Amino acid sequence: MKKKVAIKKGVYKELLDIPKKYQVKILDALRKLEKGKGDIKKLAPKRYRLRVGCYRILFKEEDDLLVVYKIVHRQGADRYYDNV
Repeated sequence: MKKKVAIKKGVYKELLDIPKKYQVKILDALRKLEKGKGDIKKLAPKRYRLRVGCYRILFKEEDDLLVVYKIVHRQGADRYYDNV
């Protein structure tokens, strides 16, 4: 499952608000995601969650592209799971 990862515009700001040590882990996890690796859980048809430490990366599958639409701390992640 090799797919390109695209990041929505607003997600970059979310990433910059995260502590530096987690930014590195998240970017590494996104590189692995292109190869289909990581702690991935299906939330709904074509909607997924990738767990990276205490952060959750929410993404959706569109053709040959994985689109990251939210990076959120695990404490607030449930709010976004309900909207999937």
